[in-house]
Amino acid sequence: MAARLGWAALGAALVVAPQVLGPYYRSLALAILADVALAVAWAFFSGPTRYLSLATGAFFGAGAYTTAVVLGRLPWPLPVLAAAAVAAAMALLVGTLALRLRGPYFAVFTFGLAELAKHTLIWFETSITGTVGRLLLSPPGPVALYYTVLAVAALAVTTAVALHYGCIAGVNFPDCPFNIAGFNFPSGNDSNLLAFENEYAPFGVDSGLCLGVAATAFNDEGVTLQPCGVSANTVWILDTLDQSFTAAWQHGYIPLINGSDTNFSHPFVLTYPNQSFPTDKPRPQLVVTNLTGFSFQIGNLFGTGADSDQLWGATFGEEK
Repeated sequence: MAARLGWAALGAALVVAPQVLGPYYRSLALAILADVALAVAWAFFSGPTRYLSLATGAFFGAGAYTTAVVLGRLPWPLPVLAAAAVAAAMALLVGTLALRLRGPYFAVFTFGLAELAKHTLIWFETSITGTVGRLLLSPPGPVALYYTVLAVAALAVTTAVALHYGCIAGVNFPDCPFNIAGFNFPSGNDSNLLAFENEYAPFGVDSGLCLGVAATAFNDEGVTLQPCGVSANTVWILDTLDQSFTAAWQHGYIPLINGSDTNFSHPFVLTYPNQSFPTDKPRPQLVVTNLTGFSFQIGNLFGTGADSDQLWGATFGEEK
């Protein structure tokens, strides 16, 4: 509740800022909001994927150039929408090619793309149109410009946060319904309940011991029984974003992230040991490993999901 009030207060302050600030501080706030939008745009891709992209400036520049070209032809804010469409089309085309690369090759490619876009634009301006730069004859007023950049920054931030939690800004964020078969949460299926502990209770008797790890998770660490409610080592988080949108999703299978480590870009998830089967005897010890099998594909924003040995489900009810 306190967090929501804080966000609401911040939003209200940003809305009234151009009405109470002088020209200098209004321009400063405008520059900060533009930097926020640009930074979130970069983190939106490079954060989850760990790919070092140096092409964000090229997309930003393509949008800015489009705005300058059509500004005198379209009423505000249609030039901004045209800029977004051009930048998105450019990003889709570049992503189709660049996402085939890995590591330093990807970084070098995106850096070369940014330089190519810059020099292509310079060549076009000097050789084709015979101009150097663009003169904005009918720019919007400072207040209208501020509110436009504020809307872009707010859209970027809310979309990034919402997609991180598997929600859609303006539709079901921040209270996102969770609809995975087998998990029946109270309070209207509130997404705030997407973490749990799994207590060992033989014959229905509480033991005070929960499924977890002894210390901060590391790759191939064995899962053991640890005291419940003492630390995040026994907390498991339902990874709704990286579930497979195929038969696994339909049957409620989902990766379980261990809460002992806060690196959710490469989380440690509960894993059935490789080359083992549930029918093996003696039963193999469960482990935590880095989430694998997730691969981004053009046209599929959420990728292909985790490997089958990292997908888990639950069945509730009386055991018969």
